[in-house]
Amino acid sequence: MTLLIDRRSKHWVSITACQVLWFYVIIMCEWRTWNGRGDLQFRRSRQEATQPRVLNSKSYIAMGFGPRELDWSVRVLYPYSTGDKLGLGKICDCITRTEQSGKNMKVLILSPFLSQSLSFARLLARSKKFERIDGGCLPGDIRSRKSKYYDSYLSVSGGDDLLGYELVIPGGANATEFLVRVKGDISIGQVRYDSRNINYYNKLEFLDLMGSIGVEIPRTWNNLESIGGYRGKLFVKPEIEGAKGCRMMVSSPSDLPLELKGGRYIYQEYIGTKCTYAYCFLAKDGIVLDSGMHKELLSYPREGGSAAVLESCDIARIKDLSTHIVRELRYSGWGMIEYKWCNKRNDFVIMELNPKFWASIEFILVNNPAFVKRLFGISVNRRKPRCMIWPDRLICNGLINILRHWRCLSVATYVWEPRSIRELVAGAVSANTRVKIKKRLKLAS
Repeated sequence: MTLLIDRRSKHWVSITACQVLWFYVIIMCEWRTWNGRGDLQFRRSRQEATQPRVLNSKSYIAMGFGPRELDWSVRVLYPYSTGDKLGLGKICDCITRTEQSGKNMKVLILSPFLSQSLSFARLLARSKKFERIDGGCLPGDIRSRKSKYYDSYLSVSGGDDLLGYELVIPGGANATEFLVRVKGDISIGQVRYDSRNINYYNKLEFLDLMGSIGVEIPRTWNNLESIGGYRGKLFVKPEIEGAKGCRMMVSSPSDLPLELKGGRYIYQEYIGTKCTYAYCFLAKDGIVLDSGMHKELLSYPREGGSAAVLESCDIARIKDLSTHIVRELRYSGWGMIEYKWCNKRNDFVIMELNPKFWASIEFILVNNPAFVKRLFGISVNRRKPRCMIWPDRLICNGLINILRHWRCLSVATYVWEPRSIRELVAGAVSANTRVKIKKRLKLAS
């Protein structure tokens, strides 16, 4: 049975009740996951999969739904055409072609519950190039709900646990540092990650280095004594990338809670502009190979963290600054550089370099096929969204912030990473409020 829709015609196609019922049965039987504005993925098991069929017609989308013909990805968008009487929306040609290799690869993703790890697992699960995808849990990893994208989970504590895997992907900062300690330089596809990059985990030393090469940096201190007469707002965050700790803004140094006065935090002048700009890149010996840019309209936690709402942007000044930094560092590997606009300096100020895979990497994986091709050797063909939202992080920011970004709600692609109820409730309370509650509870006891 075939469902045929003329994409150029304004006339509606009559669809029988039998066809609608069959279409519904197929969706319910082979439903895999929601992604974006109703993005449905269909894929049979890798053991039964055969060569995917390819549709080249520009005028029509013809899909023959049968029990053996679901080895594709099909995108169904919510209706956005006025007068869509059927309510089925438009079916877009979004066939994902993956390159076949003579050898199916076994993949291990370290720190599998992080957002970036889940993004990689979702991406690789669509390809028949990878025989098995396992999640490797490191000591100290925060564990969450198990994901259907992994075939199994295992505990990883040393290099012996990595044997048997052709590809090992470090999910976050701790996983990257662990893999560097075990293997030295890391190679993924055509990209080599230089083991020296983890030296940039120290944010204070990195900012000092940026100041020496002429890049604007915020005033930063590593202890309260060195702050001196500064009386403005401060942004507090851990000194080392990947270290556990609070991120928050305080009105003045005198308002710092006692637990944030230790030596493992740095204190920066607060840059009050709302958006954070990010330049994501792959590089080799100081030359940028592929890149993408976005701005975070809202983060979780609100004081500074992973993106909750972001949209694409293209700013020449950020590109010039980033290529200058990569060239001066002779950087090799992957990373993300974050900036904020400073009205006082009338220029962008660098906040930090993340020499690891970042939590919002889903955005560049969708928008930059060359990025995916260079890392994993697979080709993707998906709709490139201008805006992306992580609903769980958005909910944690409260109703007011959801209403502030209502314009993005109807055009964004959604990345669903459901958290537990406890995490959602805890995330809805800001870091400032949590510190005050703990302080009052101590006084009451």
